[in-house]
Amino acid sequence: RLQNITHAPGLPTLPTGTRLWLDGGHNPSAGQALGNAFDKMDRPLYLISGLMANKDAFDFFKALQHCATALYTIDIPGENCHPAAKLAAYGKRAGLDAQAADDLDDALQNSICCRTRVFCHKKGAGNTRRLIDQNISGLKLKR
Repeated sequence: RLQNITHAPGLPTLPTGTRLWLDGGHNPSAGQALGNAFDKMDRPLYLISGLMANKDAFDFFKALQHCATALYTIDIPGENCHPAAKLAAYGKRAGLDAQAADDLDDALQNSICCRTRVFCHKKGAGNTRRLIDQNISGLKLKR
């Protein structure tokens, strides 16, 4: 589900007008739904994505390429995921300005710096919460 994160302990201060979105979509249909939702917003979209190795990264990113300004890819620590560099290559093939980040903190810093909107995407049952908790202490997600 797409959720707007407005504040949380340990979350970097977001520039005025910045929105941080979190979603667990991981297939081309979810990418299309997210693309349709973000098409209705009037701000640049910077993606942060980590995907499990069995997910179709290229088609997921292809569905988002029309609305995304840039993509920052990350590994999901301790999980069988697409490596960040491989995800960035899929993103580039899909038409995105993509680059691998060292970790979630690095991706957040790169995407939030002078940006107006960020969409964080990390996939894996139960892994989203663990990944964020490892990198941003105290972030509480609505259930």
